[in-house]
Amino acid sequence: TSLEAQGYPVLIDVVAPKQDIDIIGGLVDGQNKNVYGIRLEVSAQSKRINLLGITIKDCKLTGGIVGGGKDVIIAYCNLENIQASVGTTAAVFITGQYVDNVKVIGCTARGTVAGYGFIVEDRPKNVTFVDCSAIDNASHGFAVLGTDINPINGTKLIGCRAIGNEVGIYTQDGPQTVIQSPFVSLNKKDGINFRGSERSHVIGGIVKNNGVDGASLRDNGISIQCNYVTVEGVQIFDDQAVKTQRRGILDYGFDYAHIIGNDLRGNIETGYATYGAGAGVNSVVKHNKGFVTEGSVLSNTFAIDSLGLKTVTISHGLAVTPNKQDIALTVIKETNVTDWGYNLLMIDSVDATNVVAKI
Repeated sequence: TSLEAQGYPVLIDVVAPKQDIDIIGGLVDGQNKNVYGIRLEVSAQSKRINLLGITIKDCKLTGGIVGGGKDVIIAYCNLENIQASVGTTAAVFITGQYVDNVKVIGCTARGTVAGYGFIVEDRPKNVTFVDCSAIDNASHGFAVLGTDINPINGTKLIGCRAIGNEVGIYTQDGPQTVIQSPFVSLNKKDGINFRGSERSHVIGGIVKNNGVDGASLRDNGISIQCNYVTVEGVQIFDDQAVKTQRRGILDYGFDYAHIIGNDLRGNIETGYATYGAGAGVNSVVKHNKGFVTEGSVLSNTFAIDSLGLKTVTISHGLAVTPNKQDIALTVIKETNVTDWGYNLLMIDSVDATNVVAKI
């Protein structure tokens, strides 16, 4: 069946249901009028809501699916050309203080006009997106929009795709956001941006070819603007003929970042960069391809054939200048000679290319 707009602000309105609700299949067509597609307005006592396999298009109020509930599943819905005559809009707009345990599965938000693909806002809890796609939306593909007073904790995105949006995935005051195995590509600015979202994680996945509009400092694979962010096992690169992703990761110098085991090769400038004062306190950047911060190297051979002090220059091959206190030196004998010895082995100087040792 098709449910079409006849001048009503909401095509399907679910208000504080006292029994379980299932809405399955069909077309919700806003005909480019000032209507919501489906609005879910709940109370603390509301029952389970399932929305399955619905196509929603051409609605011009706040969103295609707006609100939420307790124990809600929104699965395999397609949302197209959602727009707002005033205010913020999103294809799927999860919002409300009583909203808890919402799962959005296999949904696609495409071509939202002057708005987002998917938003989480205003105190919902335990929102999970699984295998969802945000494609060619005018603003961010996925956005977690908390505030200092009302942060949104624990949003999860698992196996989701963000392609051709403003920012692919944007979190603001959304602590403990988990992004697992995403595919984030061809977004106008950053692929993923963490702001005020401490203890968040990106685990696995691909973030590539972002920053297509060339905005300064906003053309990164991932931007980190808060403490305790972990990026681990992610491929962050640019493989276009004309590259646009300037940096794999831009770290704004916040504390306790963990950048571990990523592939950061192929970006325009560098795989990892800091902005401002440098990496924060107790941050760890290691085991990344394309941005080497530790390793074991050999100098050229040198002769110990006379008394006196010798200088040995060693090319360290690291992406950063190492700290002197982090360097360990060892002398290795190359020939079968026993009548030699040394009583001094020290680091004389370090720069971006070499370690200079005295022996």
